[in-house]
Amino acid sequence: MSLSFAIIFQHRQVPRQLDMALILFSWALLQSTVMARESVRPGRPISGFAALSVADHSPNSTHTVSFEHAGLGTWNWTVRVSDVNMPNASLFQLTDAHVAYTTHSFTWPSGGTLDDALQAEVAQKPELAGSSSCALLVDALFSLNVTEKYDPTSSDCTSMLGAECVKALMDLIGGIRSDCSDFSTSTTAVSQSCGGTFGVALGDGYGFSSARFGNYSKSSSNGTTLVSKGEPYAYAISEAYAAGNRTAYDLQASNVHILGLKGVYTSPASLICNRAAASNNPQPSGSNSTSNSGTGGNAKVDHNSATCIQSDMGFALGLTTSIIVALLSL
Repeated sequence: MSLSFAIIFQHRQVPRQLDMALILFSWALLQSTVMARESVRPGRPISGFAALSVADHSPNSTHTVSFEHAGLGTWNWTVRVSDVNMPNASLFQLTDAHVAYTTHSFTWPSGGTLDDALQAEVAQKPELAGSSSCALLVDALFSLNVTEKYDPTSSDCTSMLGAECVKALMDLIGGIRSDCSDFSTSTTAVSQSCGGTFGVALGDGYGFSSARFGNYSKSSSNGTTLVSKGEPYAYAISEAYAAGNRTAYDLQASNVHILGLKGVYTSPASLICNRAAASNNPQPSGSNSTSNSGTGGNAKVDHNSATCIQSDMGFALGLTTSIIVALLSL
């Protein structure tokens, strides 16, 4: 993409400053498109959900880990990544654009919805019936030399993050407010203790958000969406990449996802890790992979709704526009 921009303007008489600005523009655009971190959010995509859901039922990579939650027995957390054809996901009409669609789902020992399972925690404490379990959602895209330290045989995060970083994240989870709206503690300790992982995250760094862990509200008018066993609780959509771009796909499928959970009563906070690919060399559909794999799918996204895809692109455009204006004023 950056090469095509350079060729177009080399055939014209343009100021040297503008030529340099276009080079910087192309570089920033490439960085934004390939390495921007994906934003993990609870609920369902606003646009393209039907096609994305079809792809999610036959993911290219998937992996499940077990963990103990709030004294409610053994739960399973599954991360699925699908390589989805999404032709209008690219702002500049990238030929045969694809995105990686990631979902997080759970199963639990009891029946009912996710809310039903979580309410068992407060069954003997009626005064806590309206309280919520909370989740720490982490937005970060780690390089392969970081994710290779992850042990896929368990949900423990220590092998990749280190004990000091895990402690800092546990303190952050413990500081989530009772309504799951925010943190009562600073993220400074995480920055200081996790320099070897979060400190070298790709793209535009990393971020944390808190959310209610349970069924989620679509909107005030549409009511609550029930989350059953195996259905997505949260999702992420990567930046668009060209079909067959193994580097872009591998980063998404090999990325280690970090999740923090906080119960509503006396249960301790928990920090768990998982990734869809069994190794740092995932095999997308059409290969001879021995790991769980599927065919992905096709989807179409309304540009006005797909803010999760375009947010980092918009930052790059704004930044490089400022650079161009500054250089032309020289």
